Amino acid sequence: MDVTILTKTKAEAVQEAGLLVSSDDNTKQLLPADTIIVSTGAICNQALYQQLSGKVAEIYRVGDCAEPQRMLEATAEGFLASQTI
Repeated sequence: MDVTILTKTKAEAVQEAGLLVSSDDNTKQLLPADTIIVSTGAICNQALYQQLSGKVAEIYRVGDCAEPQRMLEATAEGFLASQTI
């Protein structure tokens, strides 16, 4: 099986013949495909935590607010935080 891994590339459209992508220099390319898997990086989003911090009695960061992680770990963190409330 041939697999193509692209970085710094944006998916533009899924078409009948494959996936239309564009690179950082705006070059567009149609990648022939019958199966497409999208894997993107993960980042922490702490915006709401920062807005509420200091304005509420208790606040906990869990899941991707604390650090990018898998669903199982995020759910476990949420459960543990709920036990301390």
